Amino acid sequence: DISLNPNISILAQGGVSAIGTKERPIKITKKRDKPFGSFAILGSKNNKNTVNLKNFHINGGSEKIINGVYFSSQISIHMADVNIESSSFKNSYSDDGLNIKFSKLKIINSIFENNKADQIDLDYSDGEVINNKFTASQEALETDGLDVSGSTIYVASNDFFNMTDKGISIGEKSKVLITNNMIKDNNTGIAVKDGWSVCLNGNNFIENKMDISSYVKKKMYSTPSVQIKNQIFDNVSIISHLGLLTDLNSLPECNPSKFLWVVNLDKWI
Repeated sequence: DISLNPNISILAQGGVSAIGTKERPIKITKKRDKPFGSFAILGSKNNKNTVNLKNFHINGGSEKIINGVYFSSQISIHMADVNIESSSFKNSYSDDGLNIKFSKLKIINSIFENNKADQIDLDYSDGEVINNKFTASQEALETDGLDVSGSTIYVASNDFFNMTDKGISIGEKSKVLITNNMIKDNNTGIAVKDGWSVCLNGNNFIENKMDISSYVKKKMYSTPSVQIKNQIFDNVSIISHLGLLTDLNSLPECNPSKFLWVVNLDKWI
């Protein structure tokens, strides 16, 4: 257990291994009523470090500028190979519950709950987000479940509940395969924007104010494209058809095996 006073941060310039057990997890929490800063992990293009988190729980942090680098979350990881399993990220006071930049990642079997804005923010990264739970309080101000920019991400078998803004928000030329997720009680289920391509296959949309919204937010980007197959929409669905297609076979990367081959390539962004 690590309890941090207000505004105190931890910076790791290298790899991090934090492996707890179900009975004896690793916990990082605020010590007083105010949030701590950031648990920040900073790699480099020339030294690609590994971050392994398992049975790791962080709660009540914020953000911090350290040595001139802005870390936007209670846990921020820049330039690393990231593996997260059976962990939780809750009650962040800053924009993100978890922020990952310029990395390869796999996030599985974890919980993201009641973070102030985005539960996860992924920027310019490749990887997989599988079998996680995303929830937020209805009192939260415009929170997203998963926010993806400039990335290639496989999103499968997750639950996205009660987001006051978007369950999944993806833009800036990302490529995303979204399959077999439960997307329920969100303001918008999935927002499609700014020149990205997405494949939707076998997702379940229930009681969202709007299931899918498609638009161009930044004029420098083209109209997004969306492939749709085998979706379940309830009878209150509202779908914006801008840039939407229905032939899932028209994009080869909509095939899960081919898509996973792409995201698992040994490359550096």
